Amino acid sequence: PKAAKDLTPVLTELKAARADVLIGGGHFADGQLLAKQLGDMAIDFKAVSILVAPTLPGFYKALGTMAESFMAPGQWGIGAKYSPQSAKSLGLPYFGPTQQVFMDYFLKESNGVNPDYHGAEAAAAFLAYVYAIEKANSLNPDDVRDTMNKLHFMTFFGEWQIDPETGKQVAHDMVVLQWQGKKLQIIWPPAAQTSKPFYPMLTTKQRAAGKLAIPK
Repeated sequence: PKAAKDLTPVLTELKAARADVLIGGGHFADGQLLAKQLGDMAIDFKAVSILVAPTLPGFYKALGTMAESFMAPGQWGIGAKYSPQSAKSLGLPYFGPTQQVFMDYFLKESNGVNPDYHGAEAAAAFLAYVYAIEKANSLNPDDVRDTMNKLHFMTFFGEWQIDPETGKQVAHDMVVLQWQGKKLQIIWPPAAQTSKPFYPMLTTKQRAAGKLAIPK
């Protein structure tokens, strides 16, 4: 429900279902509320993945170690291993700065605030336009669009290619993120991975005691 303040009825049903895995949608406030009330009610799953909330630093800041081992899908994560080397291994051109150069610039402009996927995605969109303009050698929108139809390349954000008919992205892979040891790690896909998955997730009791999700 919109602007939910209490998810107890839903969580009570989930607890009764004795499910192993919980996958949910929503925005930041919903996800944070869900994670908090799972802890309050001591409901344990082997894995929990929810949209948006765990991808943002505020999730861990609000929940502390109760956020450990929560997962989320995302468009990108810090440390994603997309690089000129990985592009070369796939036979693709690489365009734009490395992730480290992007990070250095972003941190300078944001007064030390790390980017989430929104900032990285915006930068990647800008790079795609610049690359298409360079390849088209034109600022004419039709020329640029026609050129975009033919491009397949990589930036620090990942692969880029569109369907010529729909304009939809077809090459970029989502990542799966997980809070491990107070850090947001990328556990999938292997090409972007910064850590192995931690499974099963820590129990409520373990997280409340301050245990960290460190893969063996």
